[in-house]
Amino acid sequence: MVARLGELYLPPSDTRFEYFLYANPQDKADLFPCHGSSPTVLTGVGGRYEVHHFRLSVHELVHLYTLREPHLGWSQLLTEGLAVYLGDYYAAQHPETPASELTDRMPAEAFLAALPQERQVSLAQLHAWPTNAELSEDERSIRYLTAGAFTRYLFEARDPALVLDYLEQHQVPWSQLRSQALLDALAETYSTDIDSLERDFRRWMASQATSPDAG
Repeated sequence: MVARLGELYLPPSDTRFEYFLYANPQDKADLFPCHGSSPTVLTGVGGRYEVHHFRLSVHELVHLYTLREPHLGWSQLLTEGLAVYLGDYYAAQHPETPASELTDRMPAEAFLAALPQERQVSLAQLHAWPTNAELSEDERSIRYLTAGAFTRYLFEARDPALVLDYLEQHQVPWSQLRSQALLDALAETYSTDIDSLERDFRRWMASQATSPDAG
């Protein structure tokens, strides 16, 4: 899976990235020089958050690889979901990394399955993801965790080739990122509709939450 993603999205060998590290979200808001372009930003330095630079760096580097076309993208459901999933994938290979705010709600599937209905975020809501500035910290966290869990479901509980095919065929202009057609195309990849896909995802998440290996 990781190898094929590299084949699909690895930039040319002469590509150069700028990498910005800000001390806090306000500095990012005041100084962010690269909105809408390829450089990426990592925030949240300090305290228990700082020990997870590895996870966050992978997350942001995934964005660099997958969003290298400046006017094209995917639904946020998979744009953020893939970054969360791969960040967790590589962080899991370093169990010595200390706990932080980022792991307080892990494993994500158990946390999400236990959420009251009114706090859960549907796939359609993830697809229509507003700007993070419009969301509370809790709302943002639940969206990221749900997107990551859904991406894990697609890669580990379904045929991973299907999601890779979808990603390869459905990178669209920014103006179309929230289109219903883009969401419907994801469900059609699995020969179903989005409501049925979500129900299966929720059942899988509940099974992960109760599995002896869930933690």
